Amino acid sequence: MAVELFTVIILVSVFEQTSSTLMAAGVMVARALPPFILGPVAGVLVDRFPRKKMLVWMGLVQFLIATLAIWYVSGAEEISVVVIYFLLISISAADSFHRPACLSLIPSLVAPGRLFKANSLILLTDQIMMAISYTGGGLFYLYRYIRLFLEWLPCL
Repeated sequence: MAVELFTVIILVSVFEQTSSTLMAAGVMVARALPPFILGPVAGVLVDRFPRKKMLVWMGLVQFLIATLAIWYVSGAEEISVVVIYFLLISISAADSFHRPACLSLIPSLVAPGRLFKANSLILLTDQIMMAISYTGGGLFYLYRYIRLFLEWLPCL
C-alpha cells in the first residue's frame, strides 16, 4: 500500500510542478517498468535464495529508499523529476523482488486444500489496498488545499 500511496502523491506533485501530463505519465511508467523487466528474473532469484531473508532485505531496501525520498522531497523547494523517477524505479524494483518472496511463502503457511482461497484472498486484499491507496493519496494531497481554504475562510 505504501508504494502505491507514494506513487499517487508523486504523480500529483510532478503534475503540479511541471503542468505536463507527459511527465506525470512518466511516474506511472517508472512505477510499472521495473516489474515488467525484472519480473522473470525476480521469481528465479527468489527461488534461489532464502525467501525470508529476501523478504526482510527487500522490505529494508524499500524503507531506506522511501526515507531518502521523503528527506529529498521535504528539503527541496523544487523537485527534480529525474531524481523522483529514479527513486520510484528503485522502490518499484525492490518491490519486484519483495512481492514474489511474499507470495511464495503462502504454500508453506496454508494447507493445500485452502491454497486457492488464500491466493484469492491475497489478490482481493491487494486490489482493495490499491484502490484505498490511490483514493487516500489523492485525499492526502487534497487535504493540503482544504486546510489552506479553511485557514482563509475566517478572513471573510
